[in-house]
Amino acid sequence: MYFLIGVGVGAYGLDRGLLARDGMLTRHWLLWAIAALTFFRVATGGAIVAMTAKSSPTLWLAIASFGFTLSCAASSFAFIALFLRFARAPQRVLDSLRSNAYGIYLLHYAFVSWLQYAVLRAQWPAQAKGVTVFLCALGLSWSATAALRRIPAIARVI
Repeated sequence: MYFLIGVGVGAYGLDRGLLARDGMLTRHWLLWAIAALTFFRVATGGAIVAMTAKSSPTLWLAIASFGFTLSCAASSFAFIALFLRFARAPQRVLDSLRSNAYGIYLLHYAFVSWLQYAVLRAQWPAQAKGVTVFLCALGLSWSATAALRRIPAIARVI
């Protein structure tokens, strides 16, 4: 609980405390997953009842809102715990994605815009267009960033 009394995670270190590979969050990953699902059910159930209730929908809306807040927090901790517990081996693709993420962020808009325009007249379902644009934009912006990072002046920035 050291992180709760004002010392930031970065100051204390990622290898100790909450985000340690063998820390309390990792040891209780199943509890966090169950909590995330439970609070999600509370939020969903409260929202459904609030939309259909004849009396006191405000109370149910408050329950749904509070449940949604708890669901978001528990889901965040659950995903962190799951990754700390099960995603231990380095992977080249994910390491490359991490290294090129900022450049992908900077470049993706141009590719998304042009690709959306390119598939505009195609007679495809909307989901197929969306998946195509997403995958092509990711691949193109990732490749462009990796190529640009070979230039030393640009590599210092992105």
